[in-house]
Amino acid sequence: MYLDSKYKPQGYNIGWNVGNIGGQEIFHAHLHVIPRYEDEPMSGKGIRYWLKQPQNKRSQL
Repeated sequence: MYLDSKYKPQGYNIGWNVGNIGGQEIFHAHLHVIPRYEDEPMSGKGIRYWLKQPQNKRSQL
């Protein structure tokens, strides 16, 4: 894979944005391939970890 040879990441996150709330601004299909590195502050943490951060908590109704 091009990313492996050019940037040499230790892992990847792969994701789709679907719907406005999911981050999709224009209806079309595309895939995010995010290279990850062991020296990142949040290495070993997946996308679900980022979504569960306190600053993303929904307000109570």
